[in-house]
Amino acid sequence: MDNGLPVESERRNIRKWGNLFLVRHGESTCNEINRFAGDTDVPLTPLGQEQARQAARDCRGISPDSIFVSPLKRARETAEILFPTEQSELAHKIDERISERNFGSFTLNNKAHIQRSIGIRGFDEALYGDCHIMVEGEKFSDFYQRVLDFLAKELHPLLMKGKRVFVIAHKYVIELLARLILRLSTDDSFDLRLPNAKVINGAELGKVLGRESRWFNRTREWVVLNHSFIWVLAALFGAAINQFGWLPAVSPLISVAILGAATGISVSRVDLKKLFQPHTPSILAIKQLLIRYTLIPLLVLGAGWLSGFHSQSLVLALLMAAPAAVTGITVSRCNGGFIIPTVSVILVSTSISILVILSVLSVQGVEGRAITLLLPFAVAFFGIILPTVLAYYARKRYPIKTAHFAEHNGATAVILLALFIVLAFQGVAFDSFVPYGLVAFALGIVVRLLAWILARRYSIFGIDDYISFAYPNVFLVIVLANMIDFPELHQTAVWYLLPMFILATFDESLCRRIASPTHDNRLKAFLRIPQTAPCQGPLENDCEACANGSCGRTSSVV
Repeated sequence: MDNGLPVESERRNIRKWGNLFLVRHGESTCNEINRFAGDTDVPLTPLGQEQARQAARDCRGISPDSIFVSPLKRARETAEILFPTEQSELAHKIDERISERNFGSFTLNNKAHIQRSIGIRGFDEALYGDCHIMVEGEKFSDFYQRVLDFLAKELHPLLMKGKRVFVIAHKYVIELLARLILRLSTDDSFDLRLPNAKVINGAELGKVLGRESRWFNRTREWVVLNHSFIWVLAALFGAAINQFGWLPAVSPLISVAILGAATGISVSRVDLKKLFQPHTPSILAIKQLLIRYTLIPLLVLGAGWLSGFHSQSLVLALLMAAPAAVTGITVSRCNGGFIIPTVSVILVSTSISILVILSVLSVQGVEGRAITLLLPFAVAFFGIILPTVLAYYARKRYPIKTAHFAEHNGATAVILLALFIVLAFQGVAFDSFVPYGLVAFALGIVVRLLAWILARRYSIFGIDDYISFAYPNVFLVIVLANMIDFPELHQTAVWYLLPMFILATFDESLCRRIASPTHDNRLKAFLRIPQTAPCQGPLENDCEACANGSCGRTSSVV
């Protein structure tokens, strides 16, 4: 492809391109919640700042002759951490041509929502070409031309003189630069997994792009987007092969290990430092948590005692007391949630639920042996708490690699949970569907209704409320039921997997009703986008005017 550069063989000139260093900015507030930022001026997250510091350590000893930086804040913050202007006489050259593309109607929208509405292939075509789907944005031909102009008139002449150049910009700018340098056509472009703050040497661009696969990347996206469908298929497959006696017996310890691995991957995609920020308790909505995970299970248990259905009420109470499931992280990410509140509810509800489960088991005399009382703690510790702690320290120690690993392995977490679901059906026969499966379906509908009732209206965290309350961690209950030899609980919990994920097909449309529109002032405050008139109330404040962007109060929350 003729892109207007000198006619020499660019790819063989290792020395020239070896003086080029491309850096995508650290994680931004939009990256964190899986939304398009485009040319919206969002800042770095705390993790993004740590990633930039890691990049600074990685390129220590490299003295640039020129530093080109996008004018957007997230790129300028990254550049300032990499090369502080106060410690160097070399000025940052702000260049509008390497600003991120304006994504028009995609801006501030959830990427998974867009992929579901237009398909993964259509998503790639919208990002790497001119199409009618993305309206009011910058034409790809204009974007292409300004990046090419920067490469031909600024970057290439400096590299020809042997100058060492850093370019600190954005994902789609760097991807386009790479394709232009390698003289690759953009007609067959696809979404790459370019790590935040990774320093990429120009001589390595061929290897970087060579490690990417269009089919593999799209398959991974498809797996994550269709997680509920995959989990329903896993449940049906597990039930079928168990019916034919083909499902091998597996120790509950293996199931805990699978659950822990899936948890670790899922949580690694989240900036866990935010769990300890001062605003977290208000986001958690302690009242709703206590109602969902304490009051309701105890009411179910009490009603069973009064009516004489002791065993049945015990099963239902234990399932209702199950904490929020780790699957909520994937569901939140794909349905426009803010993810951090979901993770917060998972951790807090786990602590609450363990105490409630122990109380229920003790009241019903199920404990039998003293060691049984330790099992809920052990299962929760190895299945949720330990993987979360390890993910926290991995992100702290290796902020770039851990975030990149988690982004690449979202599909792996989905497949691991599918494997857990298949193995969960060992010992569960088809004829146990009546009554256990019917009870599970009825309970699944009740839990969804409770989740809808408890989700806060007009709150930007309403999606996370709903998802956290609608997805109980039956994975933990299944393992616990196996360990304490409670067949009735095990059968009901395993069959509950079907309604939990079959009903998930309604969640997308339901979450769209709760989701904050892109012009919501509270969304912009959450993303720390400078505003002229954001609401002064807390982010979860029930203000309809905020939701439609008409609230005229001022705020310091930016």
